[in-house]
Amino acid sequence: MSTSITTPKPDHFPKDLTQLSKSYIFKATIAILSILLFFTLYVLLIASLFYLVFLAFTYQIEHINKLTILIKLGAIAGSVMLALFTLKFVFKLKNHKPDNRVKLDKRENEELFAFIDEICKSTGAPKPKNIYVDPDVNAYVSYTNVWLSLFLPTRKELTLGLGFSK
Repeated sequence: MSTSITTPKPDHFPKDLTQLSKSYIFKATIAILSILLFFTLYVLLIASLFYLVFLAFTYQIEHINKLTILIKLGAIAGSVMLALFTLKFVFKLKNHKPDNRVKLDKRENEELFAFIDEICKSTGAPKPKNIYVDPDVNAYVSYTNVWLSLFLPTRKELTLGLGFSK
């Protein structure tokens, strides 16, 4: 397939076409700092909750009776449940995929894959790992591994919505 199905690039671009505005850079910096602040506060919250668990176990009871034993057991159980509840989303590693997506085969959809490859090449964007279609109107890119994508570049999956097709 030698014919291009995308439009040719213009010969001349304005020099400042891709220049980022100062307000965009400021807002992006604020967003990144906010995310870093969130993770810092979250780690501090988890550390303080596990310290609360430690205190619940090691706190000395001055007068031992049924009520103080029940209060200590309640404090231990409550602090452990609170710490585990706060920590549980870190272990939620499963990335839920919509059930209505259909994975496209490259051999059966050569023209579409060539079109997407050409767009990726001309824009410098990475090629998607897989391409799906679904009956929704929207199109989107998703990560194959949510947690790994926070720290390393991971390949993404492209989903094309077919809501407007006939």
